[in-house]
Amino acid sequence: MVKVAAVQMTADADVQGNLDKALKGIAEAAQSGATLVLLPEMFLCMDGTQYSQLATATDWLDALTAACRQYHQIYIFRRISFTLFEN
Repeated sequence: MVKVAAVQMTADADVQGNLDKALKGIAEAAQSGATLVLLPEMFLCMDGTQYSQLATATDWLDALTAACRQYHQIYIFRRISFTLFEN
């Protein structure tokens, strides 16, 4: 059985702060037994102009990958296109 959790958060222009919120939500979901965690579409920032910069940065992706490894067998999805980060 798969337990699904959705991280509900409000993103703003602070990318690191948004990443911290997402990671906290992932941790809480994993601790409650979730194996699939859904993030909001624009969880890193609500300012779409920053996404071109984020596309070339890997620190946020590394942080999400580390969360998957830390919580074993947790999968994180964002957007309808289902970008998958897995252990």
